[in-house]
Amino acid sequence: KVSTINNRRVKVNKKGNPLELLGFKTRDKDEISIEYELAASYSKYSLPLKNSSIETRITTKYATSYILNRPKKNHKNAKTDNEIELSKFQFDKQREKFKFTTTIQPKNIRKNKIHTITADVIATELQEPTWWKEWNSTKSNLTDGSKTYNLRKFFQGLKEINTDLMTDNDSKSTIGRFCYVIQKG
Repeated sequence: KVSTINNRRVKVNKKGNPLELLGFKTRDKDEISIEYELAASYSKYSLPLKNSSIETRITTKYATSYILNRPKKNHKNAKTDNEIELSKFQFDKQREKFKFTTTIQPKNIRKNKIHTITADVIATELQEPTWWKEWNSTKSNLTDGSKTYNLRKFFQGLKEINTDLMTDNDSKSTIGRFCYVIQKG
């Protein structure tokens, strides 16, 4: 962990910001995994996200130096070199936690460049609660008065509408945006 970048010419103020700056030596080649656990608030009326349906959209900007908090020679949305990967997403609704692992590939970090990496975490699907099936009645069990006819089909239709809204290109459901500033050298 470092508190400055650009050869100690830029110091980052961490007051009140959950921020980590990471620096690597030129000889560092082995991948580095960092596990994160964040507080997450869930509505008791919403469906939980399916852990296997989480996607990331990663963009990288490169700069050779920063002057007065503005990047100089900034290359916006340059092709990512797989510097980082976010994976192992877990939502724990009971404990109100969101966990994931960031894997950094120092061998893909360009020397003497400041990498500003933005990772948007996007939800694409919701889980189906077990009680939908348990409370559902079909033509084969119409006489069971404790169940509702086609309840599961009705809720699946509502879930599908929400999933379509979540995955629409104009309104992708971003769970969070994680930003990394990495320098090697």
